[in-house]
Amino acid sequence: MKHTQSVSDLKAMAREYMLGKYGTAIVLAITLNAISIFIGIACEFTIDTNTIFGIVVFYIVQFLLSLVTCIFSVGVYRFYLNICQNRPFNISDLFYGFSHHPDKAILIELILSLIGFGCLLPFIGFLAAYILLKRTILIVLFTVALVLGILVFFYFSLTYSFAIALLADNKDHLSVTELLRESRRLMTGNKFRYFYMMVSFLGWMFLGLLTCGIAYLWINSYINCTSALFYLDISGRYPFGRQETADEPSPENHEDFPDYSNLY
Repeated sequence: MKHTQSVSDLKAMAREYMLGKYGTAIVLAITLNAISIFIGIACEFTIDTNTIFGIVVFYIVQFLLSLVTCIFSVGVYRFYLNICQNRPFNISDLFYGFSHHPDKAILIELILSLIGFGCLLPFIGFLAAYILLKRTILIVLFTVALVLGILVFFYFSLTYSFAIALLADNKDHLSVTELLRESRRLMTGNKFRYFYMMVSFLGWMFLGLLTCGIAYLWINSYINCTSALFYLDISGRYPFGRQETADEPSPENHEDFPDYSNLY
C-alpha cells in the first residue's frame, strides 16, 4: 500500500496535532482506566476464586470482558482520528463503538483471540505431552513451538492492526470479513514500517517507567495520535484533514528506510 510520510514525519506531525489537546486526551485515558479498574474490582468481589470452579468462571468472565472492552478501542481510535482530521473531538468519542456495530468489534477481537490460541496450540500440546511423558526432546519441541507461535501471531496482529480503526473511521457498513481484508490490504508492505514505528517509542516508554507510569498519560496519547496518522497515511489521506478524491492521483510509493538517528 502506498504511503507518503516517513515515520519521523508522522511522529513530528503527531506532536503538532496534540498541542493543546493533551488535557482532553488524558481525561479520556483516565476515564477508560477507571472503567477498567471498576470492572476488575467488581469481578474480584463477585466471583469466588477459592474453588476450581470459581477460578474457571473468573477467567471466562475476564475473557468475555476483554471482548467487550475492545469496543472502547473503537472509541479511542475515533477520538484520535477526529483530532488528526481537524474534526470536533470529545470525551464522548470513547463510547462511539457502543452505538456503531459493537458486535463487529467484539467479533474482530474474538477472531484475533482464536488466531492467537491457534498459534499457541502446538506449544500447549507439546507442553502437555512433556508433563505426561517427561521426554527431553519435548522440551525442545514446545520451546520451538512457542517461539514460532509467537512470531506467527505477531504477524497476524500486524496484518489486522487497523481492523478496529476502520470500524471507527465510518467503515462500519463493512462486514467483519471485509474489515479484516481491508486491514490486510492496507498493511501490505507496511508491516515492518509499523513495527519500526512502535519500536521507536521504546525510549519514551522507558521514560514513562522512570516516572512511575505518570508520564504514560502523555506518552500513550502521543503514540495513539501517531498510530492514527499512520492509518490515515496508508489509507491515502495525506494531506490529513480531508479524504483523497477519485480525481486526485495517489502519490508515488517510495521506500521508507528507518532513520535510526531520530528514534524519539
